[in-house]
Amino acid sequence: HQYSVNGTYNIRLTVTDNDGATDTMEFSLFINATYNLPVANAGADKNVASGENIIFDGSLSTASAASFIETYQWDFDGNGVFDAEGIQASYTYTEKGTFNVVLKVTDNIGETDTDTCVVVVVNSAPTSQFTSSPVSPTIFDTINFTETSTDIDGTISSWEWDFGDGTTSVERNPSHQYSQTGTYQVRLTVTDDEGEENTKTVSVTVVNLAPTADFSCSKSSEILMNEPIQFTDNSTDPEDAIV
Repeated sequence: HQYSVNGTYNIRLTVTDNDGATDTMEFSLFINATYNLPVANAGADKNVASGENIIFDGSLSTASAASFIETYQWDFDGNGVFDAEGIQASYTYTEKGTFNVVLKVTDNIGETDTDTCVVVVVNSAPTSQFTSSPVSPTIFDTINFTETSTDIDGTISSWEWDFGDGTTSVERNPSHQYSQTGTYQVRLTVTDDEGEENTKTVSVTVVNLAPTADFSCSKSSEILMNEPIQFTDNSTDPEDAIV
């Protein structure tokens, strides 16, 4: 017999033999046992961004007296289905909201306990990305910019381009032509549907084109010794930068 409540119990044993004779013995039993149930500890409440990897730790949980915790079970969305096991578990929320994370511990004598921590998942900023073509443009090339930005928990609602030469654009995939050679810092700022921003800056180098050498002279036939000839430079440079 197992007693579940502390106290004094009068124990009586009566025995009967095969001729019907009986005898009884009585004694008092005093029960004073401290029996601790296991205590689950899912950790502190958390505020995180969507897409952020979260480590849950149940190591502060305790087992009942003279026992040890055998299993740790985690329910990350409070739907009653355990998603992972282990004293530590990781999870990534891809949606915004408030989630009740339940930890259930079971010790080696079958006693259980649960604890809940609250995880508040807030909006995650978008990631600004883009490509440009051609890779090595000249002043005669039209550069096509293509945004490849992402937002894991929403949508991107606006694009702001700064081409580094004083011009801008709000198109998603703009085109641009530079009038001078050089290296330009092209910046794309994207904004998601909840107002979060992110900026990406990439260097775009407009390469120099070679000049074309050309000249003319005032005499095109035989000339006399010491007769002056006028040479005239007619060379050209696409960027008007002959030095």
